[in-house]
Amino acid sequence: MDIILRTQDDFGRQVHVIGTRGMPEGTTKQDIVLRCAESLAAAIKSVDIGVVISLLIIDDHSTQETQKKLIDIFNDINIINFIFLGVRHLIGKGNNKSMVEWYTTAKSSKADAVYLIEDDYLHEINALSESIWAFDEFTNKLGYAPSLFLMDDSDNYFPDWLEPCRVVPGKSILWRTNSITTGTMFVTPKFINENWDPIYEFAYYYGIKPGLSEETLFRPMWTQNTVLFTPLTMLAYHLCGKNHPVYDERPLWESFKVI
Repeated sequence: MDIILRTQDDFGRQVHVIGTRGMPEGTTKQDIVLRCAESLAAAIKSVDIGVVISLLIIDDHSTQETQKKLIDIFNDINIINFIFLGVRHLIGKGNNKSMVEWYTTAKSSKADAVYLIEDDYLHEINALSESIWAFDEFTNKLGYAPSLFLMDDSDNYFPDWLEPCRVVPGKSILWRTNSITTGTMFVTPKFINENWDPIYEFAYYYGIKPGLSEETLFRPMWTQNTVLFTPLTMLAYHLCGKNHPVYDERPLWESFKVI
């Protein structure tokens, strides 16, 4: 399994509005990046399934301090099945260049699965163990690899987004079928290659071309080319936008403090 983490620590270049429920006034983007990295590291350490995990950081001109702390966090994962590939420094600057590099790297992966994740996702400790188990089990049941999105999106609970779904058991949580994600995803490299045109268009034109969004480009992928599963118990919180109507990320946020 390849994990590709996309980072940048400058609030001034932040694409999304960061939510405030779990974060006190004065919270920096660096604090968000590092706490989320700590949570991802904890999730990696908790994987109890025999799978080799590699992690690469694609960094968009973060400070030397942030980069050093990120390296320290992942170098501290002392388990035999984890490989930290270090930091790749983005040539150029900006969200679109970063996304193109992110998806292009996943496209050439030789792993069975690739987890594309951004720096403002706070992970529960069981996030990866649950996801890897579900990926393997659902593959066996379906006869082909599914796709996963580790967040129970708050939009699922609003009238405009309600849609029929199937609910299936996982290792210790329930999953539902779904049809929308953000730019993050847990998929096969084969899926990235087969859906490269909409993925590349999203990465290259996001925030530039009017009307282009995850819904317009990604929903057809999730409804026609795979089965997408999302958890009914939160495995990762996206620290921007709407607060979740059921789950509260504050206790998890407070449990990760980087000095």
